[in-house]
Parts: sequence; structure tokens; C-alpha cells
Amino acid sequence: MSDINETAEETAIRETEEEIGISRNNIKIYGCGSPIEREGVLITPIVGYIGIIEPENLNINEKEVQHAFALPLAKFCESNNCRYTKFRNNYILPVFLIDGYRIWGVTGYITHIFLKCLLDDSYT
Repeated sequence: MSDINETAEETAIRETEEEIGISRNNIKIYGCGSPIEREGVLITPIVGYIGIIEPENLNINEKEVQHAFALPLAKFCESNNCRYTKFRNNYILPVFLIDGYRIWGVTGYITHIFLKCLLDDSYT
């Protein structure tokens, strides 16, 4: 549970430590995006660096995280790995289907925005 006085960055650091076991000492925050509302909850995307991570070496909190995985950025730039889905509320959002993993919903949307900012012309 977040502290009402926590910044979005502090919340991201705490959640990263609690949910996947990466020490706050190994997290460098670069910045944050604009908040996104989803079902009455504001989600603020935070961009940072956590170093080179091997998912099998993470300390996963199974009450919070179902599965952790890593994918190279280049895979997101391959057009055959991106589809779109239309939700009942008429939102059309990207869905990434890469190496048996599905990244969709608000996570897919945040990933899409991040890649567009980071890679510009390399990502379409």
C-alpha cells in the first residue's frame, strides 16, 4: 500500500523492490510520463534503469507478480510482433505478441508510448 506522501517515483522504487526484489540502491530514475487513468485509478509511467537483469534471478513476490520476463527492444520494432485490439469502450490499443508473451492493455499502451519516444523512426 502506498504512502499518501510518496511521489510517483518513490512509489515505483518501492514497488520494484517489493514485487521483483531489485534493491532501491540499484534503481536510477530518469523521469516520468503523464498520468493515465484506468478504471478510476491514476497510473504514472516511470522510466528508469535497473541494470542487466536475468528474470530467473529475481525475487518475485508471487502475490503481486504472475511472471517476469525480458525482451530485447529490437523485437518491439518488428512489425509482425505488434497487433491491435479494440475494446468494448471503442479504445484501440497495441498488443505485442513476442516469443510467446502477450503485452497488452495499459501495459501495452505504456510500452507503445515509451517506444515511440525512445526509438522515434525505428519504431512504427
